[in-house]
Amino acid sequence: MYNEEKLAKHIIEFNPDYADVIIFEANVPLRLPIIDDVETPATLPPWRSST
Repeated sequence: MYNEEKLAKHIIEFNPDYADVIIFEANVPLRLPIIDDVETPATLPPWRSST
C-alpha cells in the first residue's frame, strides 16, 4: 500500500483484530489510513528509488 514495509504498523494499528494474521484469506476488508508525511530515506538502493 505504501511501498515501505516499515509503515505496515499503521495498517496494524487501524486493524487490531488482524494483528496476528500473517496470511489473509480472500476478501478480508481492512481499514487503510491515509499517511501524508512519508519520508523516503536517502540510502535507498537504486532498484527502490523512483528516480
